[in-house]
Amino acid sequence: MTTAAGKPVNGHANALNGNHEHVSAWHQPGPAAYDFRSDTMTTPTLSMLHAISNTTLLDDVVLEDPTTNALEAHVASLTGHEAALLVMSGTMGNQVALRTHLVSPPFSVLCDHRCHIVNYEAGGLSMISGAQTLPLVPSNGHHLTLEDIQAHAVISDDVHACPTAVISLENTLNGTVNPLSNLREISTWARSHGIKMHLDGARIWEVASSTHPNAAGSLSDFCNLFDSVSLCFSKGLGAPIHLSSSAANPSSNAAASARC
Repeated sequence: MTTAAGKPVNGHANALNGNHEHVSAWHQPGPAAYDFRSDTMTTPTLSMLHAISNTTLLDDVVLEDPTTNALEAHVASLTGHEAALLVMSGTMGNQVALRTHLVSPPFSVLCDHRCHIVNYEAGGLSMISGAQTLPLVPSNGHHLTLEDIQAHAVISDDVHACPTAVISLENTLNGTVNPLSNLREISTWARSHGIKMHLDGARIWEVASSTHPNAAGSLSDFCNLFDSVSLCFSKGLGAPIHLSSSAANPSSNAAASARC
């Protein structure tokens, strides 16, 4: 890989050619500086390495690690939720959150047909939670609306039905923003029918910081519309680990059990 001037980035070209000359991947610009395949191609910084080398190393299982506890409390505060749980991947964050909502089968999860939980999580919803998915194609070609959801959500006590227990939305999705006003309508309707709301917010940071009219709102404005949110630290942020999952009404033991 090269810079715009054609120079190798941090020895990346040497590594590709089999030359294993020692270089520090922590120096900037790192190997991912000019890698535009995905925003997942990020490189941690030297300040992150310093933070890692000075972190606490106590036991998170018994809630004794100050660094983990502080991070979870900070994420909960940012999202306006009551608690957060550190997990190691986006898939884990989504699956842990969804598992805590899916407690009494049969149940189905309604989502966009392009979303991560359908296409990139190895069938986790069916394997881990035994849930049926209801993938929808947005009628506007952009994002799911309340009308889409009302037309397809299963609200029934018929013994043959698989009621919709969770509406899972992703924001952004394939680079598109689901507007705050639209999410408010969906959330209000869902809660009036006892349906949980989950947000795959791997890139919700970018939505909250955007100046686009559709994205007008703070991080907590978006997150407060959902019962659970997964947030990623590696997408464009360069963090070496992935995300935390926060909950508006947490069942801490259930989430921790699902993480195990």
